[in-house]
Formats: sequence, C-alpha cells, structure tokens
Amino acid sequence: MPKPRHPRLRRLLRLAAVHSVSTVPFALWLGSAALEVAVGLGELPDNLLDDPNGTPVLLSRDGELIAELATDAARVHVPVPLSRMGEHLPAVTIALEDHRFHEHRGVDLYAIFAAAFRSASNPGHLSGASTISQQAIKLADGRRGRALRSKVRETVLALKLERRWSKEQILEAYLNRLEYGNRRVGPEAAAWAYFGKPCERLTPAEANLATLLARGLSLADVSDAQGISQHTARAQLKSIFAKTGVSRQAELVRLVLKSVA
Repeated sequence: MPKPRHPRLRRLLRLAAVHSVSTVPFALWLGSAALEVAVGLGELPDNLLDDPNGTPVLLSRDGELIAELATDAARVHVPVPLSRMGEHLPAVTIALEDHRFHEHRGVDLYAIFAAAFRSASNPGHLSGASTISQQAIKLADGRRGRALRSKVRETVLALKLERRWSKEQILEAYLNRLEYGNRRVGPEAAAWAYFGKPCERLTPAEANLATLLARGLSLADVSDAQGISQHTARAQLKSIFAKTGVSRQAELVRLVLKSVA
C-alpha cells in the first residue's frame, strides 16, 4: 500500500491508529466492568432459590397414596435430588441441550456465534443458544417467548448462578422444573407416568424418549408422522435408542424432532 504523500495525513493516520489501540482495550474493560456490576446487582428468582414443593397428595393412615391434587402449575410434580435421577437422563439432557455444560460458566459463546451464523445463513430459522443455566433461570421466571430484554436478564443471572451454585445444583434445579408433556413436571413424574418406574431406573432408551417429550414432542406426533400406533412408536424409539451411544442418541433425537416438525 503506497504511503500518503502529505505529512499531515500521515500524522492523522498515526493518531487514529494510536487512538484505536488505546480505545479498544478501554471499551473492553468498561464493558467487562458494566457486566460485573450487572451480575452483582442481579437478583436470582425466588422460585429458583426455594425448593420445589411438588404436587400435594392425599395419603391413607397407612401411608398409601390415595390421590394426587393437580395445581395450576402441574398435574403431577415430584421433585427429587439429582442423585435419584439415575445416570442416563441427566447425561442425555446435557448431550442434547448443552453439551458444553461442564465447560462454560453460564454462557456458551461458541454456541451463540454458531447460532448467529445459522440464523444469518437461514433468515427464516431462529436458532437458540441458551445454556442449561440460562434455561433454569427462564423456567424459574416462568417466561415465555424470546424477548431481547428477557434474554439479557437470563444471561446476566446465569453468570451469577454459576458463581453461587455447583453444576450439579444447577442441573438438578433445571430438571426438576422442566415439563415432560401432559403437565408432568420433573423427570420423576415423567418416569412414573410413561414407564411406571422411578427415574433412576430408566434405561438409556427410555431416558431419550423422556427427553423427546420434554422437547415438546408427543408420541402422537411420531405415530401420526409414520402412520403407526403410539404403542409401536414408543417401541420403535426405544429400540433405536437402545443400540446407540449417548452422543449418537442426541443426534437421533434431533432427527426425530425434525422429521415430525
């Protein structure tokens, strides 16, 4: 590139270069400081800090279950600690929803850039990049939709949540507030409703099927798309998932969701 002939122009260019070099770090520092203030001032939702109450139940004198009393929030909600969710469902959830869950600190920058690229490449497709930590905040807030203000709030509070809680605490809070279809909230309620056993005894195939239901898919969707009964759809999905590893299972879940969308 030829040098400018005029000395004044060269001086202006040097000043501009020096100014940009000094301004960019300051802007980054200022942005980081503003984020730290926002994280410090942000208040985590009360619903997240309190233990879920679960669904009220009626018991006999002998402790036998008589009835479960549905609430506005759920038909059945049975919160359990992460240690009683088994190994399969938490692993499948992480593989599908947030496979870098144990690596990031509340916000996955790589996923954000990847989602932005996909959305730019396909303007009609809105791709999400929320982490499990952000979704835990969203579930506790009871927010619907994708308003920018709410997304910013979730991002800031997810950063704060990661500083206060362990990954295990965050995952437990998220799963216990997640709806698995038919107003069944939490994996324990879903396991009993769909498989007649506790969550910790789910097979990998059953854990994948439960994850599909948490993603908004119903067995009716699968059966209608393939022209088969819901019983056959359940058996087919369990058979497919039982033959693959966790990473491949997550890919299959995405394929099933796409095929019936």
